[in-house]
Amino acid sequence: MFHDKSDVAPDREILEPHSKKIFATEELLSSYSVEVLPDNLSMVQSAIKYCPKNHEVFIASLPKTKASALTRAVRGLKKAGLIPTPHIVARNIADRNELTLLLGALSDEGVDRALIVGGDRDVPKGNYESGLDLLDTDQFQSFGFSKLYFGVYPESHPRINDRLLAEARAAKINYAQSAGIDVGLITQFCFDYKLIVDKVSELRDFGIDAPVRVGVAGPASSAALLKYAMLCGVGPSVRFIREKSSSAKNMFAGGGPLKVLQGVATAQNQNPDLNISAAHFFTFGSIEKTFDFIRRETKASGV
Repeated sequence: MFHDKSDVAPDREILEPHSKKIFATEELLSSYSVEVLPDNLSMVQSAIKYCPKNHEVFIASLPKTKASALTRAVRGLKKAGLIPTPHIVARNIADRNELTLLLGALSDEGVDRALIVGGDRDVPKGNYESGLDLLDTDQFQSFGFSKLYFGVYPESHPRINDRLLAEARAAKINYAQSAGIDVGLITQFCFDYKLIVDKVSELRDFGIDAPVRVGVAGPASSAALLKYAMLCGVGPSVRFIREKSSSAKNMFAGGGPLKVLQGVATAQNQNPDLNISAAHFFTFGSIEKTFDFIRRETKASGV
């Protein structure tokens, strides 16, 4: 889950009898990523236990998250052969000195990538209000970060209009690329795959070609899904759920995001230029259920 007040899958070919290349759901699962909370040791341990080596594990950062908890989680994930990708949240950082100490500590642990977000504090802790403010410090280059992720909202952001979001996203991407830093995009979770596909298509129409990880909600209780949906501003797809979406109803019944992933995979197959690379799972405290879902679907498809 990410809030922003501003602002690789291995090559595999799935062939049908006539040798037509098909991008299927298992392609999205072949290099999936998950998100954990650094203070939740059981979540971190589950990621260590179940994630295949060289998969990215994103580490959320809440307003009260301490740098020591973040680096402890990074250390455990790194030792297990995973790729820790911490959230760096602009509104949670007091000043340049705190940012320098944080990035220095992460760099010392071998971290070379991060997800940059503005954050959901109404009042910033210090000098930074947006992800672009962090990039303007040039600290990510100084500490050798080679890849940065930025968020994408398939549904309108609850507090920022679409035009401002698009401008901020373009500025961050341009800044990172001009500094020689690879860019990846992650969509906020959504229950309607058509909204995801439409947003990615819009990015491509604007000339943004960075690969996209599709954010989906892992299996969780209907109460938890509704809670986080409203917190994250995905109200339109919640209404879609209540009206007619069989895929979303399946998710709310505990069936997981399979139908959403199938819809996205079909769209990617029809238009390879979408460049959708993998699934990203928001676990909402039900990380074991998420890994059960991944194991079940990858076993069924032979990934």
